[in-house]
Amino acid sequence: MVNNFKFSSNSEAILADVNPDLVRIVRLALTLSSVDFGITERQREILRAGSKSQTMKSRHITGHAVDVVDYIGENISWDWNYYVQIAKAFKLASNPIRWVF
Repeated sequence: MVNNFKFSSNSEAILADVNPDLVRIVRLALTLSSVDFGITERQREILRAGSKSQTMKSRHITGHAVDVVDYIGENISWDWNYYVQIAKAFKLASNPIRWVF
């Protein structure tokens, strides 16, 4: 799939603190995705808000996980169907085996 999706400057700033291997997967997933998405700092926001949950042990904090948000135009969508498509793109991007026929 070829698309024109690009990360915003906010998403790029968040990716600066993410593990380089994961960044490669995230970037590839964006090129493979049928829907536009960005990266958000939801886990860090929860932590800053004073949450005492498992957030302190979150892989998001260590740069080994990211939160994504779907964009329809400039608007955020929480429609589950779009996130299923994003998950499919991540699965394709993270699969180290490429079949060639």
